[in-house]
Amino acid sequence: MEHRDLDKILKQLAEAPVPPLPGHFAQDVLREIRIRKAAAPAPGGWFADYFSALFRPIFLSASFAIAITVGVAVPVTLRAASETAATTASLGLHVFATSSPNLPSGLLSRLE
Repeated sequence: MEHRDLDKILKQLAEAPVPPLPGHFAQDVLREIRIRKAAAPAPGGWFADYFSALFRPIFLSASFAIAITVGVAVPVTLRAASETAATTASLGLHVFATSSPNLPSGLLSRLE
């Protein structure tokens, strides 16, 4: 087949009118698109699922409760520990510690 014959056939196809669509073709196509879009999984995969689960009220309230508990408990514990250390040092109670250099038990722990 020569180029002229192919050009002639393509020109005839381009000039031919488009046949009418059967029945309710456009409505059927749109309905099929809606059905497939509804059945398709949400974009984002596991990462989006993970973060959407984090923003549910139960997880938000639990994380808020944990943050408040930690925010209150850590300073109270550190303050109590520092007060205990300060009281022990001021009263001279460090001599009763297991690693005290004045006690025989402290001397034994240094030999090991």
